[in-house]
Amino acid sequence: MNKEEKLKALGEGMKQGIELIREKKDKEGLEKLMPFAEIMRAGDARQVRVFVNIGLAQLRLQDIEGFLQTYEEVQNITATSEKEEQLKKEMDEWFNLLMERLGKDE
Repeated sequence: MNKEEKLKALGEGMKQGIELIREKKDKEGLEKLMPFAEIMRAGDARQVRVFVNIGLAQLRLQDIEGFLQTYEEVQNITATSEKEEQLKKEMDEWFNLLMERLGKDE
């Protein structure tokens, strides 16, 4: 497998993970995306779309600690497009809703 084929396979795996999360198959989607997240963290090349989807899945799976860590990571990523900025705003909304809910539970 040459370098181009490996990159294509990598991209396909990320797409599958995101699609699984969109279909609310959060556990399976996280399993697909987490290896990519680790590669991105190691290379310091984080993609907003990947991390926002990871955060959404964590939130729906009630992994609050994981969501908060992912949220913090997303806050440190500079958006490079209008779409990425919108994704970051959506995640801000989820964070605010979570904080409100946690405040009501206390």
